[in-house]
Amino acid sequence: MRPGVRWAATVRLGEPVRIRALESTGDAPSVSVVIPCFNYARFLPEAVESALSQAGVVVDVIIVDDASTDDSLAVAHRLAASDARVRVLAHPANAGPVRTFNDGLTLVSGEFLVRLDADDMLKPLMLERTVALLEANRSVSIAYTDWQVIGATSSILHAGPWELASMCVVNRIPYCSLYSRGVWAATGGYNPKQSLWEDYDFWLACIERGVQGERVSEPLFLYRARPGTRTDDAEPRRAQLFRELARNHPALFTPRLRFQLLVGRVRRALVRRAGLSG
Repeated sequence: MRPGVRWAATVRLGEPVRIRALESTGDAPSVSVVIPCFNYARFLPEAVESALSQAGVVVDVIIVDDASTDDSLAVAHRLAASDARVRVLAHPANAGPVRTFNDGLTLVSGEFLVRLDADDMLKPLMLERTVALLEANRSVSIAYTDWQVIGATSSILHAGPWELASMCVVNRIPYCSLYSRGVWAATGGYNPKQSLWEDYDFWLACIERGVQGERVSEPLFLYRARPGTRTDDAEPRRAQLFRELARNHPALFTPRLRFQLLVGRVRRALVRRAGLSG
C-alpha cells in the first residue's frame, strides 16, 4: 500500500461498495499479482515476466505452488531469487485452485489485486489501464478487459456488461481482472465449496453486495487455450454448476428470474431443433 494512503469501504447488502482513498502521496499505485501454479513450469516464467514488466504501477508477485509434480516449485524459487518483487508460497499437498488463490491473498501488499493463472499472461498496459479506470471513478471497484485467446486457437473475445440480467445467464467477465483489496474483504474471497466456476461465483457475490465493475474495451489479457483445462471439465456440468450458483446466491436467482431463464433455455432449444430439422 502507498505510504500515507488509507482505504475505506462501505459494505451493505444491496448497496454499492465504495473503496476510496482518504489520503494520498501521489506515488505509483501498487498491485499484487497472485499466480496459482500446478505443473506449469514451462509457462510460469512468461506469466511472471508479463506481470513484472507492467508500466505505471508498483508490482509484486506471489506464486503459490500447489504441490506440483514437475519443476514448477524450482522454477518459482529461481524467479524469486532473481527478483525481490517475487515471493513463493508452497503447498505441502495439493489443495486445488480455489484454496491456492485464497492462500496467496494472505501475502498481498498491494492496493489492488489480480489473479493470473500460471499459463496465461498480461499484456503490457493491462495494469496501468485498469488501475487508471478505478482511480478515475471511485464508485467502481472492479476493472476488467477484453481478452485475446492464444495457443490452440487465436481470437479476441469481448467482455460483457457488469449487470445482473447478463451475469445470471452467462459469465463474460474474465477471471483475470483487477479489483481493490476492499472487494475481497467484502466478499470473503472465493467460495471454497466451488470447485469449478469459482470466478463466476465470485462475480455474482460482488454483484449481490452492490460492488460495481466496469470494462476497459481493449484485449489486455492473454488466455492460453489448451485441451484438458478446467474450462473443458466444466462444460459437461453446466446445468449442475448453474444450480450451484442459484443455491449460492438466492437473492439474485429469485423464482421469477429462474423461471425466465428456464423459458429462455427452452426457446433456444426449440430454435436449434427447428434449425436442424429445416
